[in-house]
Amino acid sequence: SGSAPMNVCFAHGQAIARQILREDEIPDAVYCESDLIALGILGELLEAGIDVPGRISLIGHDGLDMCRCLYPRITTIVVPQYAAGQAAAACLLRCLGGKSGHQNLELEPSVFCGDTTRE
Repeated sequence: SGSAPMNVCFAHGQAIARQILREDEIPDAVYCESDLIALGILGELLEAGIDVPGRISLIGHDGLDMCRCLYPRITTIVVPQYAAGQAAAACLLRCLGGKSGHQNLELEPSVFCGDTTRE
């Protein structure tokens, strides 16, 4: 189903949180490669009574809209997805036109400061 990758990432985050909770020391912060992983970690930590961000800060990566809709809102690195899509489409059109699709492009991310990190 279309939700399988989401479930896998979320479950991976839950497993990471359970591992963190088994350790003798909880880290000060966790950076996640995706917001879905961060959501899985956040749920497990809150369920275990861990203060986020008082005891541990959490930051995701993607900038998914759901990070702004849920509470606590996840601090996340926002990837300019529309610009990335435009660049990918332009590359595909160049390739289909027989030209080299190779292009170096730097997209500037931003940070959404949510409720899961300390100031």
